[in-house]
Amino acid sequence: GDSRWIAFTAQTPANFRTIRLYSLADGKVTQVTDGMQEDFSPSFDPDGKYLFFISRRTFSPEFGGFELDMVFSATDKLYAMTLRDSLASPVAPESDEESGGGDEEKGDKGDDKGKDKAKGKDKPAEPGWRIDLAGMGQRAAELPVPAGRYFGLTATKGKVVFLAQEATPDEDGQAPLSLRFYDL
Repeated sequence: GDSRWIAFTAQTPANFRTIRLYSLADGKVTQVTDGMQEDFSPSFDPDGKYLFFISRRTFSPEFGGFELDMVFSATDKLYAMTLRDSLASPVAPESDEESGGGDEEKGDKGDDKGKDKAKGKDKPAEPGWRIDLAGMGQRAAELPVPAGRYFGLTATKGKVVFLAQEATPDEDGQAPLSLRFYDL
């Protein structure tokens, strides 16, 4: 990844965590979520296209059996935010249009020897990630994962890995967790 950016959370006066980005290049902190809900566990994907995070935005109350009150147990969902305004969401619908069959490329299928003489040479340094900070919060898209209790999200190449709490915590705060992933 690009070591010029750090994603982290900070608490607001309303006690909600927000996602923020810190630029090592200029020392500036930018809040990228609005603070109207609990956002946490930010993770950049290795290709520098998306910032994934967990957010408590889902409110589907269930009637509690013992306390005769409403219980909000499955509030977390996974989200992806594009780092550049020109990128499509990773969950955007794909077009079902077919491309024309047209002419196929006719190329020399001969020897490739000597074409890549520069392969062994050092590559120039890759430029850092470009992040369009303006309007970043509006570019968040919900991943199609059912609401639950999630923790410890990490983005890897082509996948988002996270922990899911499988049951209500006991009196000591312990609950079984499972390792899950969403395949992009």
